[in-house]
Amino acid sequence: MGQLTEWLSNFRLWLARYSFNSGREDFYKELAEAVNAGESVSVFLAAQVAEAVKYREANAAMLYRRMLRRQDEKQGRFSHMLATIVPQGDIFALTAVDEVDVKAKKVESLLFLADSVVRVRKMAGMVLGALQTLFTMLPVFVVFAVINAVMVVPEYEAMVPVDQWPAIGKSLYWVSFSIRNFWYVQFVFIVGVIWLFLHSLDNWRGPTRSKFDKRFPYSLYRDFHGNILLVRLAQLLQSDLGLSEALQMLRAKATPWMQWHLHRILRNMDGDFNLDYASIFDTGVFSRRLQKRVGAQARRGEFKHALVEIGSVGMENVMEDMRRASNKMNRISLILCMLGILYFHVAVQITANDVISKMRQETDMIR
Repeated sequence: MGQLTEWLSNFRLWLARYSFNSGREDFYKELAEAVNAGESVSVFLAAQVAEAVKYREANAAMLYRRMLRRQDEKQGRFSHMLATIVPQGDIFALTAVDEVDVKAKKVESLLFLADSVVRVRKMAGMVLGALQTLFTMLPVFVVFAVINAVMVVPEYEAMVPVDQWPAIGKSLYWVSFSIRNFWYVQFVFIVGVIWLFLHSLDNWRGPTRSKFDKRFPYSLYRDFHGNILLVRLAQLLQSDLGLSEALQMLRAKATPWMQWHLHRILRNMDGDFNLDYASIFDTGVFSRRLQKRVGAQARRGEFKHALVEIGSVGMENVMEDMRRASNKMNRISLILCMLGILYFHVAVQITANDVISKMRQETDMIR
């Protein structure tokens, strides 16, 4: 009974976190307004609890009470108050906000964080949109292939020997034969390939990976996380954190792929580049278009402010690359699935016509 109660409690907490994070930018904006008005964070959170109770939002009330308890610890640091509730990227930004003493700057940093959450969500939506057609068409192709392999092709086998089929019919037979008899091998193989690819996204790093990052589909991953890196950097630098300190903070919780790039960037900063920031960040973590913008901003002014500019309003221009990549992924997925369906359709039709023709010939001979 105790384990069930604990499981239900954890599930409620997960639901509360999910609901909160889906619109947490509004919370950051309201928190910024409270700080700007001089309202204590405890009073602000107590009001959130009261509102959740009023509208019978039990999970939200539980989460705000949790924040209220944690807010009384560690001098009311935002990063501690929201730890384990919001994503790690937000915690980095909130840690930097905690170090800001000027109220106006703290408010500005919280509003910047709210805007950054919206931008990151848009980019994540583009990545999911790039997979939409694949997730829609792939089940259709699989069902079509299985129906032909299990129900249609065996009937033709019973009518006419396979060695009398046309070339495309014979290829259809072997494809269908492998589906019927070795589907489990194909399933394990496909799952294994997908797992290796997904595992390689975060973990494969090095010069060879950088070459693959220039090619689709790895380029989509590179574009997304390169953009996220700039947004996170902009969040930290907006709070007057140093560039080197911000990069080290991000590296501490980054994936192996991102750690490799951040390590090279930090190493370049310690090298003899004469503060050529374009060269320092030229590790392959950014797309060509984004790297060009970083280099252009580095020539025109103070680089720290330039990164904030690119990671905020300038990100809308960079996201156009992700839109094009998303559309490209959808087109490729659609074309491949349609080609697969077209192959089965044409092969079945040609084989059916050939089988019917041979059966008519046999019937005429009997007559």
